[in-house]
Amino acid sequence: AGSPTQVVISVQFTVAQAYSMDISLFGEELPGSPFSVVVDVDCPPGFKVAGSQCVACEEGTYGRNVTSTVTECTQCPGLTNAPEASSSWRNCTCVVGTWLTSRGHRANAPCESCPRGATCLGGLSHPQSLPGFYEHPAGSGRFLECTRAGCLGNGRCRDGYTGFLCGTCQDGFYSLSDTECATCPKSANSVFVSGMAILIVVASLCGLFVAWSVTRVTKVNEAYTLACSGSVTSEQRARQLLLVLFRQRTLPVSLGMIVVAFQVVDILGSANFAWDSASSAVLSIFGAFSVNPQLVAAECAVATYHTLYVVSVATPIAMLGIALLVNLALRLAAHFVHIPLFGGTGQIPLRSLVDSVIFTLAPVLYIPIARASLALFDCVILPDGSIVLDSDVGVKCFDAKWWRIFPLGIVAIFGFVLGLPLYFAMMLVRKRTVLFELTTTLRFGSLYRNFRRHHYYGEVLSLCKRLAIVVVTTFLSRQQLVQIALLFGIFVAALYFVGTRQPYYFPLYNDLDVRLSVVLCAILLIGTGAYAERSSGTPTTAFSVATIVAVVSLVAVACHGFGRDVYLLWCERNATYVAAAHRRILFAKTMDTEMMDVADDDGLHNAAHAFLHAFETATSIVADKGGRADASDFIALDMPGGLELDNI
Repeated sequence: AGSPTQVVISVQFTVAQAYSMDISLFGEELPGSPFSVVVDVDCPPGFKVAGSQCVACEEGTYGRNVTSTVTECTQCPGLTNAPEASSSWRNCTCVVGTWLTSRGHRANAPCESCPRGATCLGGLSHPQSLPGFYEHPAGSGRFLECTRAGCLGNGRCRDGYTGFLCGTCQDGFYSLSDTECATCPKSANSVFVSGMAILIVVASLCGLFVAWSVTRVTKVNEAYTLACSGSVTSEQRARQLLLVLFRQRTLPVSLGMIVVAFQVVDILGSANFAWDSASSAVLSIFGAFSVNPQLVAAECAVATYHTLYVVSVATPIAMLGIALLVNLALRLAAHFVHIPLFGGTGQIPLRSLVDSVIFTLAPVLYIPIARASLALFDCVILPDGSIVLDSDVGVKCFDAKWWRIFPLGIVAIFGFVLGLPLYFAMMLVRKRTVLFELTTTLRFGSLYRNFRRHHYYGEVLSLCKRLAIVVVTTFLSRQQLVQIALLFGIFVAALYFVGTRQPYYFPLYNDLDVRLSVVLCAILLIGTGAYAERSSGTPTTAFSVATIVAVVSLVAVACHGFGRDVYLLWCERNATYVAAAHRRILFAKTMDTEMMDVADDDGLHNAAHAFLHAFETATSIVADKGGRADASDFIALDMPGGLELDNI
């Protein structure tokens, strides 16, 4: 009697199965005994049922309150892993080389491959930028390739670099190139002044060479006047004499061709082709031929980039002006005193003297001026929204400082970069029917002297080719594949034109132009390979060796061409070589070869052989007087240089 008593019995089973339980209390079985009991396995988190036992979840899985009805642990999401006996999805973290992305750590969220430009340590860590890359915005997982060589990775900049993308040179450093900052020399001002002084000396020497060359037209004038006065019996012979003297050279034209080729090498070396350090060092040597003020650390001596831009544009133009002043000074002095080697300058018309300086030196300085002028207009938009110069991302476009130097850039582009080829073309078109009249040769002869009659526009095409190279490398510096394709197109087109059309009057220059173009194509091909393998981890030794071999080949071609040119000039001055005679020999050989394939016609063959015999007789030059031949020697020799093949 009384209230019922509640009894709690706790029983622990070691094996999951069905049991029959007899329960008695104080010797008496409880009502309903024996009881039937079915025992299930109840494993703790991180374990699973295996038969009648609990075993730990394998690596890469996790388990929660697993019962005998659920005998498997849950697999972690893709590219994640978890340690053995993991009890929650939170234990699933990224494997090495992957990251959680900006979505964060969530259930059933897989990891993704590490973004380009970063390294991922796995777990819950955020990717870290590799050397050469910069994360923007911070924590976004978006990694941008640095435009300069200052990014050490993980958001750190190398000494000498600062700012967004480590793209600005710190105080005490200057932009050695578009991608590299260098330490300013201790005496930056002295180095800058010394460099400018050297350029002034070089410009003055160039002016003297041009003045010496220009005096040749005095000889042409005297010889032609003599011919027309009756000393020469026929007007035709007088014109032939004019051609002989007009085609004579006083300076090795190959030197200008070589300098331009070296300037193009400097352009290729500064392009973003992932050149290795050894290749860059070798190619940077050719920067001396581009009249680049940065070679004398000009940025360390001037206050800002904008001042440096003025210096970069003005320096080559000033060199041209100095050469012109030298010629004007010699012309003025020649009226009062006799100056050996330059006495004829006093007889040269002023406009002819100015044009001679421009036609001779401006093409050599064209690439430096074009590169410097166009750099101001090569602006890019950075991911942070700022508009900066591509060549120096630390300098903003379209701000007040940029607009202050904008007029100079416009004047340089329209007055020189575009104005020079347009002026050349306009003069040639206007005079195209009287190119070999005395009055035309006196003023414009240096513009087309080295080209055949039908290719008198050769210098204009050459300037257009240089402009195309500068435009492609300046405005497509971030589209390397397009840049490479266009450069190959320019080089191959020029190579094909010179190789098939032979535009130069002197055969040596056709051969030299072709060889220089072949080497330039080889250097570009090496740069293409370096860019293609930039992320492969392939050793760069092969590219370094190839670059050195190409440069050595270029120097060898240049030295051979220049040496040959100087030798032929010496022969020409001693009347043992005339280019027209050389061209006749080549023509005769070609005609003799082609006649072998002409239909069997005795009359035609006999006429051809008679023509070739007369031709070969005309090319025989014998003028051994123990000294230099004069005008009468050329006339006495039946004018070996008077007949030009383009007129046949």
